[in-house]
Amino acid sequence: MALGVQEEQKNTLYLLAAILIHETLAGFALGSNMVRNGTSACLLCFYSSVFSVMIPIGIVIGLAINGNKSFPAEVASATTQALAAGVFIFITFLKYLDTNLTSNRIGC
Repeated sequence: MALGVQEEQKNTLYLLAAILIHETLAGFALGSNMVRNGTSACLLCFYSSVFSVMIPIGIVIGLAINGNKSFPAEVASATTQALAAGVFIFITFLKYLDTNLTSNRIGC
């Protein structure tokens, strides 16, 4: 959705490049994890299809929000940006750091 609400072309291109790199790596990690866990080919295709359509759906939603300058559209934009920021904070502090700080690999 962040790509759809960008107003400057330069920022849109930077964000597009970042999303493409991130999603390529995330897709590779997801696919290799499913293959390693023995996911069936049918489920692998289904999950990959769902994964691959989420970004375009988010872009379309962002474009729809950005194309409308009404108060509800501004509220929707602020809400989706707040949810995205909350997800990043949650993943960083409660998932990633907790896993790495509680393991014995760090030596603390």
